[in-house]
Amino acid sequence: MPNRPRDSVLEFLGQYYEPVRLHGQSIYALNSRAILYFRYSKRHGPNTYFFGVEADDLARFHSQSTYLLFICGDESRVVVLPAGEFLRMVSGAVPISTQWKILAREQNQRWFFRVAKKGQFEVTDFLNRYDFAPHELRRAMAPTLGELIPVGRRPREAVPVEEYRQIPKDLAESLVDSSTDSDHPSRFEETVARVFSELGLEASRLGRPGQTDVLITSPFRAIVDCKATASGSLAQIYFTRIKRHQREHEAQSAAVVSVQFAPAVIEDARAEGVSLWESGRLVELLNLNREVPIPPSLLKVLFETQGLVTEDAFAQVRSFITETTSKVDRAIQILEVLDFVGRTPEEIKGRLAGRGLGDFDLDEIVVTLNFFSFPILDLIAQTPKGYCLKITLPQARIRLRTILYRMLSEPTRAEA
Repeated sequence: MPNRPRDSVLEFLGQYYEPVRLHGQSIYALNSRAILYFRYSKRHGPNTYFFGVEADDLARFHSQSTYLLFICGDESRVVVLPAGEFLRMVSGAVPISTQWKILAREQNQRWFFRVAKKGQFEVTDFLNRYDFAPHELRRAMAPTLGELIPVGRRPREAVPVEEYRQIPKDLAESLVDSSTDSDHPSRFEETVARVFSELGLEASRLGRPGQTDVLITSPFRAIVDCKATASGSLAQIYFTRIKRHQREHEAQSAAVVSVQFAPAVIEDARAEGVSLWESGRLVELLNLNREVPIPPSLLKVLFETQGLVTEDAFAQVRSFITETTSKVDRAIQILEVLDFVGRTPEEIKGRLAGRGLGDFDLDEIVVTLNFFSFPILDLIAQTPKGYCLKITLPQARIRLRTILYRMLSEPTRAEA
């Protein structure tokens, strides 16, 4: 039974070919048909994956029948790219520490590969395309890479509605790109400071010699060291210096942000009481915060993690978002059973039950009705006979949207 995504892919191919290992755990021969170079990445944030391709390995095993198989999370998402197409994609890009760095991302059911410091290509047509036909036959029928979108340019297309729920692309891409740009560490420091500000914390970049990189001052105090690395995994942290910075700034917590961390570093961080944040995990947190703003108390819990901030550490955040979303949905369900006839809470409870929503108690119904009765909303009137709508449901939705828009976008007199 295969226990890794690569083994699952090999088991699938074994139904039609005879895979034989050629080199290490990554390079296999497929009969005399093809050479396969496997690359794997776990998920880093929403539909985002990181890969490193060794230039020396590809040069050694490159032929017209060599394919790179990029496994994105599991065996259901494999981009099968002919080596020739890959080399065309990275042409002109200089390997970083002997590797070409690739960021893979799915967006609206389309797949893109981004080459560090060059740009991105669409590779949707290569997803799960296990076509190992001879080179001469493949030329006429095989897909080709999409047009290069250079760094700093965006495809000219309408932004789907669901994209508004995602974090700003410039911040997400800056976080991903700068985390591997070890030649310009200040880029990563500035981006991390922006990320924590986006999360509602008062964060500023210090970044001067002998100081911490990012300081969080409210609503709790924490220091953050930002370690950009081109190697893909941070292998060493000077915890003595980090603890000194924590004392100097009277910080309650200390954190380190990087691409990934070596196992030994994670163990040391756990012993030192320092939290480790992968850049992909920060992207995921930003997206969750856009769905429902995360209270600082939960962010503080994440900063108090000893060692790597994992999916388990996110459990409280996800639970909070689920509960908050449920409360909003239930409030709307109560509003939707109202009409222009005064009704008691008991009657409203019965109307909800008639729609199959029988788990509402009277206290929840009364609290929600009183909320919608607030003068700032003024959606519901309380009459001698009970609660009723003051405006139609479509008008109520427009009013709610308008009030929220003004509250979120209009500056107060003090800010103006």
